[in-house]
Amino acid sequence: MSVGRLVACAALGLCVIACNAGTPAKVGGGAGAQGGATAAGTAGAAGGSVGAAGATAGATAGSMAGSMTGAAGSGAGGSPVDAASEAPSTHPDAGGAATDTNAPASEGGTGTCPPGAILCDDFETYTSAADLAAAWTVTTTGATLKVETSKPFKGAQGVHISAAGGTPVGSLMKQGAPLFPIAGNSFYGRLMVWVNQVPTGAVHWNNIQSSGIMANSTQTSKYGWGGMYGTIMAGYTIRNNPTDANAVVDCSKSSTMTLPPKRWVCVEWQFDGAGNEMHYWFDGQLLTDVDVIKTGSKCVTPEPPAGLWQAPVFNNLTIGWLQYQSSGVAIDMWMDDLVVNTTRVGCPAP
Repeated sequence: MSVGRLVACAALGLCVIACNAGTPAKVGGGAGAQGGATAAGTAGAAGGSVGAAGATAGATAGSMAGSMTGAAGSGAGGSPVDAASEAPSTHPDAGGAATDTNAPASEGGTGTCPPGAILCDDFETYTSAADLAAAWTVTTTGATLKVETSKPFKGAQGVHISAAGGTPVGSLMKQGAPLFPIAGNSFYGRLMVWVNQVPTGAVHWNNIQSSGIMANSTQTSKYGWGGMYGTIMAGYTIRNNPTDANAVVDCSKSSTMTLPPKRWVCVEWQFDGAGNEMHYWFDGQLLTDVDVIKTGSKCVTPEPPAGLWQAPVFNNLTIGWLQYQSSGVAIDMWMDDLVVNTTRVGCPAP
């Protein structure tokens, strides 16, 4: 991608450039970190596994030919799933607790972070599967995930997720320090997304989600943006433990809007833990019919106390394709130009 592109601004393990100072630095890797959080807020045991077997450097400069394969680990770091709307799968959804405040840094980019950004990645600097695995927790189940050159939004590379059908998972996750906890427990994100199509019928998928332990509680909750019945859906779950297979609360709110197919879409979101709110934008336009302000519209379980979608203390961010019921629809998804900030990011210039 061009020199004017965004670079990463909060790393768990990659070649980094401090966004504030523009000074190169190196920080330790966080690959495979999928801790199960405790009520006391201590870091969970690592349980995710990053599959890198078969990954090789692409013949094209900077591309990655090998696919990232692997399933989330079991035990304390295993991945819980949402009941009813989400069938069991191996996506990352643990809520390990961070101990440090977020520190601006950079990764995977060749341009400049916008002011105040705490994470940016344009996926330009990854030259091998190991590079990506050092920066992100990579999870794939029934899908392939590559950084390669055939359809980037800008520049040379983007993340490509593909699957023939089934219940595919192809995702990237950041968890804990230095990105989390985020000051004010509220953050915005921007991601360029291209999808060929989405499943129809009673098939739930997520593209963006964040979870953690709720304040003054031992339970874990999760905010998620994805879809079901072919349209966009906000999702909310509560679990007694982050590794529980079944949610004690599973609620949603649906839009009439679908994820626009076969073109690049500027997707923005806000997870507002302070106000217990979720907001979602396509190409700069707020999807008002799926706005969540303290509550949604339906639950397949008993409603949460007072109907409130109580946010967690956010401890992770997952992006990609996470599907919870089987479908015959083949998935072809691209992601590029990720930015996370404490203020709204906005869309890139055409």
